[in-house]
Amino acid sequence: MKILSVIIAASIALTTSLSAAKASKGEKAGKTQNRVGAIVRQYDVDKNHAIEGDEAQKLKGAFSSNKGLKRLDKDKSGTLDDKEISALNSRLAKHASAAKDGRKGKKGAEAKRAGKGGKGKKARQAGKAGKGGHRVGAIVKRYDTNKNHAIEGGEVQKLKDAFASNTDLKRLDKNKNGALDDKEISALNSRLAKHAAAAKDGKAGKKGTNAKRAGKGGKGRSAVKGGNGNKAGKKAGKNKNK
Repeated sequence: MKILSVIIAASIALTTSLSAAKASKGEKAGKTQNRVGAIVRQYDVDKNHAIEGDEAQKLKGAFSSNKGLKRLDKDKSGTLDDKEISALNSRLAKHASAAKDGRKGKKGAEAKRAGKGGKGKKARQAGKAGKGGHRVGAIVKRYDTNKNHAIEGGEVQKLKDAFASNTDLKRLDKNKNGALDDKEISALNSRLAKHAAAAKDGKAGKKGTNAKRAGKGGKGRSAVKGGNGNKAGKKAGKNKNK
């Protein structure tokens, strides 16, 4: 039993040691690879993810004095040949493609998160805009003195005078020139007309609904009255028979 325990313990220790050595080797390789990548990027001056033309010549020149580049010498010939440069370019292209896909995935995830958060944000913005719109609407109605759902004649000048001192009216200045012009007044009147028409339709719809409900309620009341009448008739008939 003791021998078995010793064997198991030794196996575990050996496995742990090998795993640690492998991890350490992988970490070193990763660091070296990053160093090589950083060095290579120095020579990709046009940032097209390829070492070519003068860049290849400069990289070959740096190879002899830079130990970090020795990993690129796959055939261990002591120099960088065109085949090794080509292999390097293939790796650079793959890394660039993977990085691009990673950025797309990240952007997609961010867009998704933004979309979820954006719904709440849009709702808050719509709420704020609605409140601002109601404030403007209330102020504008003050200047529509004849209540014809349009700012015209003397009302226009009064609104323009109020614009300078009323920050809530700044929303009407669509071209942000610091003043209300005739075009903006015309646009405002179009909105007022639409709101008036919508309000009118809403009132008509509400009246129709109320009338429908009243009709249903009336039928119910008529039925109750009819039932009461029948009861009264039956009672009167009994009294007569007596």
